[in-house]
Formats: sequence, structure tokens, C-alpha cells
Amino acid sequence: MGRTRSKKFYLENEALELGFGTYTMLMYYALTLNSVKGKKLFDATMTEWAYRVNYDLDLTGITSSDIGAHFVISDIQDAISFIDGDLINALESEKEDLLTKYGGKSNFEENVNSNEGIIGFVGVADEYYIDDPESLIGIAEMLKDFLQVAVNLNKSYNVIP
Repeated sequence: MGRTRSKKFYLENEALELGFGTYTMLMYYALTLNSVKGKKLFDATMTEWAYRVNYDLDLTGITSSDIGAHFVISDIQDAISFIDGDLINALESEKEDLLTKYGGKSNFEENVNSNEGIIGFVGVADEYYIDDPESLIGIAEMLKDFLQVAVNLNKSYNVIP
């Protein structure tokens, strides 16, 4: 059985929780689909602190306990467009579950853990993955809708890693 870690997003009355393995699967897929657009999506799911650590930026005034998201509206709008225009279309074209595509669970975890250039500092081990394309489309749509609420309100959200 996999771990029970999750990634949670909160904004006023809106909340979204993704199992960490599934979140990692979706981000890995997005980043390998298009590294530039996928990076904007990945960045939108990080706290400002994690973003600054990941890109070796100044940490003045911010600590690891700060849970505010890295919030740049234009980048989040780009991430929403990427989900809607590229990510969902690519997932619709997949013929098999992604763990099968990536050579199995252990191979996928090894790829994530050994290739920091793709997914930053995310580490996985013995996770539970939702990897069927249809379910991942639904999850991507929920993330897109959550991000759209933040854009519409012009308000940052909290991320619990």
C-alpha cells in the first residue's frame, strides 16, 4: 500500500486535495509534455517559499512555514490555458495507463527521483498513483477550475505540501 501524503490547496470556500503520487504523476506528465508550459503549472502548485528554494531565490521575509502560493496571475492564466488546450488533449490521446507507459511503478519513481531537472525537488517512494488518463483528465479539470477561481478573485491561495 502506498503512502497517504497529499497536496492541498485552499482559497476561501474552495479546496482541492490531491494524493501526492497522483499529483506527481500529473506534474511529471505535464512537464514532459511541454517543459515551459508545464513549469508554469508546476510553479502554480508550489508555495512561494518552495518556489524560491527551487529556483535559488532570496528567502528574505519568508520561511518554510509560510503556505501562501507562488501567485503570478499571468503565469496562472498560462497554466490554465495549458491544462485546457494541451494537457487534457494529450491525456485523451493516451492508449494506456501512465505507469505502464513509464515502465511500471518502480521505474517511474526512479525517473522522478533521479531527474531533478524535470520535476524539481519532488521525491516519491511507494506512493499510490491514479494513472489512468480518464481520471487524470478529471483531476486536471479540478485543478484548472481551482486556479480559475483564484484568477477570478485575483487572490492567492494556500498550499499545504
